[in-house]
Amino acid sequence: MCSFSKICYTTEQEQKQDSLPILFSAGQWLTDAITLAMGKKYNLFFRGTISYGEYIFNTSPDNVTVIGPAVTDAYICHDLADWIGVIQTPNCQKEYISLLKSIAKKNNHSLIAEIDYYHFLFVPYHVPLHEKNEFNTSSMEFFSVSWPQMSIRIEPEESIAQILLDLCLSENPKYKSKYCNTFVFQKWYRDSGKYIPPHE
Repeated sequence: MCSFSKICYTTEQEQKQDSLPILFSAGQWLTDAITLAMGKKYNLFFRGTISYGEYIFNTSPDNVTVIGPAVTDAYICHDLADWIGVIQTPNCQKEYISLLKSIAKKNNHSLIAEIDYYHFLFVPYHVPLHEKNEFNTSSMEFFSVSWPQMSIRIEPEESIAQILLDLCLSENPKYKSKYCNTFVFQKWYRDSGKYIPPHE
């Protein structure tokens, strides 16, 4: 089980207009990275968070330091999810919703229509949480990276669903729930009609 570094960027007003393309690019990159890593060639399983907010970045010949509210936000949410995947933190979700609202207003659409339109990058999903978490719930809705969009597309050449199912049935009990919960997410994504088939 591997962990992505947290992805965060500043919320300064002059950068706000560029936030959506950056967020979309991050979603696409993570979709590709998660799916390709899970395949038979690498067999790597990533989980992580996308945060939004202020941070301080400093480099020196001996060290790289990244600190600030965005990093703390990402760290707290990173340890909540009991699965393989990447979620937006609540702060990131607020910004994402705000950006989608501005698109909806411009296009004369509803917010729900915009969320649904961009579900191939981020999809609202009740993510399973570890038994002990600060919210005292078994799951919580987060905007999650839609990596099944790609994984379903490349099957059956690289049957990630089968890889996950095999691990779910045979893996160490300590990690079993992560694989099983991830298998359920991919199945939900396929069965709920979220998957967009490629154009012929």
